Amino acid sequence: ADKINENSGIKMRFVNMKGLHDANIWIGLKPAFIYDDWYFPSELAQTVFSSVNLGRLTTIQERLDGFEKLELKWGNTIAVKIKYSDLSEYYDFIISEFGKMSQSSISEAELLAAKKIRSINSINKLNNPENFTRYIQFGYNNNGFSLEKIETSYDEMNSVSLDEVNNAASRIYDPNNFILLLMGNRDSCATFLKRFKDVEYYEQEEEVR
Repeated sequence: ADKINENSGIKMRFVNMKGLHDANIWIGLKPAFIYDDWYFPSELAQTVFSSVNLGRLTTIQERLDGFEKLELKWGNTIAVKIKYSDLSEYYDFIISEFGKMSQSSISEAELLAAKKIRSINSINKLNNPENFTRYIQFGYNNNGFSLEKIETSYDEMNSVSLDEVNNAASRIYDPNNFILLLMGNRDSCATFLKRFKDVEYYEQEEEVR
């Protein structure tokens, strides 16, 4: 699954699976990795948009309740099983909603709430022996094997500015940066696929790059 997120741009990857009665569509977002210089703004932006307590994605989630969810095997992805006849309507809705959100600035209050949520989450991990070990090991492995960076990460997160988090949000939730993966019967998806200039085609037995 990680390979799907390696390439940038709104390229559609289509896997021809003749026996599928419904289409399976994944829409993937591209946040920062832990070693990127915009990692903390990215994490806070995602907290604002996807946290249960903040809920920028509530309208999308409510609409998705009308579709059968797929079990996700990687994060930052919306995945549904959907009738072929509903593909265009579903895709247009997702693009429209994310377009609105990517242009809607995060407020100071939202940023402060996100920092509080992330801080509490970090503190809870540090107070649980099992979670503490995993937290330290993960941070150590992904920060150049540096304990110092783990120590300063809390302050780094809380020093993120409003401009930084809004810039991160505009990168992550811009529909032009989505990663798309569609699995289904090629004939049934033909009309929908014509909407995309750049489509990579695979047969069911091939590995998606």
